[in-house]
Amino acid sequence: MKRKLAKIFESRWTSRALPFLILIVLYIFFSVATNGKFSTPNNIKMIVDQAIITGTVATGAVFIFATGNVNIAMGASTALVATLAAEIFLSTQSVMLMMVTAVVLGVVLMVIMTMFSTIFKVRVMFVSIVMLVMLSALQQTILGAGTLSIPFKTTLALQKVNFTYIAFVVFFVLCAVIFHFTSIGRSVRFIGSNETCASQAGLYTGRYLLWAFIITGIGVGLGAVMTIIRSGSISNATANTLNMDCM
Repeated sequence: MKRKLAKIFESRWTSRALPFLILIVLYIFFSVATNGKFSTPNNIKMIVDQAIITGTVATGAVFIFATGNVNIAMGASTALVATLAAEIFLSTQSVMLMMVTAVVLGVVLMVIMTMFSTIFKVRVMFVSIVMLVMLSALQQTILGAGTLSIPFKTTLALQKVNFTYIAFVVFFVLCAVIFHFTSIGRSVRFIGSNETCASQAGLYTGRYLLWAFIITGIGVGLGAVMTIIRSGSISNATANTLNMDCM
């Protein structure tokens, strides 16, 4: 009996199913504890909208974590990108330009971080600490003590076309395919399991670290757009807890 239980708990399917089982248990617990108020459609939608932002950024960050590195500047990166994208929209009134700007800026910030790490041979975690301070200071300089507000009709229109849900699903599926079925995903996982062995096997770790950060940058850009759509405004408190939520 003990052996059977041990096999069940050690099974990879158990580890994959456990988070969903815990989620169901928590849902039931909070629904009962709040007399059903927790499970109202509006409340569930609010929770899902926030979770999708975290899920989008975290999906991209999986590639960095898979290399054995930690990036603690994802929240600051998302906040700064959202700020600059909002500024672009307010200047041009172009939603498409706002989205393109967000994704491009997200990728640029992550590429800069990779370059500092690979060129100067500094661990990603230490580079991200410096970037966290710099990006937060830059956002505070741009915003000051104020906020940037996007017209409600713009955010409402994007909500009606379900941009957030569509973008998340497409990005998640794309990342899942890359992570599990391409040489990029296999190489990233190989580097994370044993970087020395990967280098001796002929893998150029800097190249795949760059790919990991580019994919993360796309997630940061999409997360920034989703943040704008959800809140309709950007302040110094935007995405403050995003980094820890992703981790």
